Amino acid sequence: MRDGVRWALVTGASAGIGRACAELHAAGWAVTGASRRGTTSGGWAGLVMDVDDDDSVRAGVTGMLAAGGRIDALVAVAGWGLAGAVEQCTIGEAKAQLETNFKAGERAGLLAKRLLPFRAFQAAAKSSLGV
Repeated sequence: MRDGVRWALVTGASAGIGRACAELHAAGWAVTGASRRGTTSGGWAGLVMDVDDDDSVRAGVTGMLAAGGRIDALVAVAGWGLAGAVEQCTIGEAKAQLETNFKAGERAGLLAKRLLPFRAFQAAAKSSLGV
């Protein structure tokens, strides 16, 4: 941990569960709250990241690693809902919601998989330094 701070990346941090999880900053975490708008309600850094866009996710993670040197926790809760009767929703709207709510979880899994070698390197470095 850089300066003893634990770093968390929270997707969907603009509202709901993601916003509540971004409150980890109150427990001493350095939190980056990612959302399509990059909004923050204070206490954590906002990051514009669209979980439906692989390049956006890659850029967000790369930027966070550059700033903090690590990601200790990934909270992947980005999602959104459609309001109204199902027959009033277009197929395109339904597909877009499914893309975010289900595929974003898959992307988060791939993201976690990409972070594993980095985490393993950190663990090995700590071990070799006796930390």
